[in-house]
Amino acid sequence: MRNFDNLLNNFFFSQEEDFLVNIYENEERYVVEAYLAGIRKEIINVMYNDDILSIYLNTNDDLTYGEYKKIRVEARQYVKMRSFCIPRINLEGSQATFKNGLLTLVLPKQNLVKNNYTIQVE
Repeated sequence: MRNFDNLLNNFFFSQEEDFLVNIYENEERYVVEAYLAGIRKEIINVMYNDDILSIYLNTNDDLTYGEYKKIRVEARQYVKMRSFCIPRINLEGSQATFKNGLLTLVLPKQNLVKNNYTIQVE
């Protein structure tokens, strides 16, 4: 499944234009690091739906300067999104921090029954 996600991400998004993401896991949690240098915390949205984690950036409102009229804007307005299949996240225990251009998500896994269990059919 992860190879398919990588294929889709590489097809639709080039790494030059997107932000870089590292994903780690152990038995208890996932850790996601997104490198977002030059991005303000206010334009970052993190969403989780149907085992898909999405990090969404929207700079459309980021280029305003109070009451001043724009006469030249070289900074691009853009929307960027990266999505990843990350199953079994316990959303209640999730944490997100943003410091020095690094977004770090700590995502605990939901507990699953580790022992074999037989369900009786009646």
